[in-house]
Amino acid sequence: MLASIGRHVAEIGRQPLLIADDNVWKLAGDKLSASFKEAGLELSREAFGGICSHREIDRITEVAKKGKADVVIGVGGGTTLDTAKAVGHQAGIAWVTAPTVASTDAPTSALSVVYTDDGVFEE
Repeated sequence: MLASIGRHVAEIGRQPLLIADDNVWKLAGDKLSASFKEAGLELSREAFGGICSHREIDRITEVAKKGKADVVIGVGGGTTLDTAKAVGHQAGIAWVTAPTVASTDAPTSALSVVYTDDGVFEE
């Protein structure tokens, strides 16, 4: 799936912003970069901070707006995917989720679970 994600995203937008934590990027960054290059897309990547909080959502939304992203892609576990969905909503752009763990249900919902910066459930 990750090897073909670039061509699928190219059907949705031309200015992608990918969010992934450093561990996921170390494992899949080369494959992701190659996929987007093959699709003719210049990929921007923002490191995910680890918690889907209002602060992190706002921070990445600003990155998306400054970079004129028209699609945000979350690659990783549930909190990364929830953050991508929330960023897409706040920025008014499309969002894509690419789960890297089988145990998350985040890709099955349009909702995001938001925590405080300390990791306590908020909403």
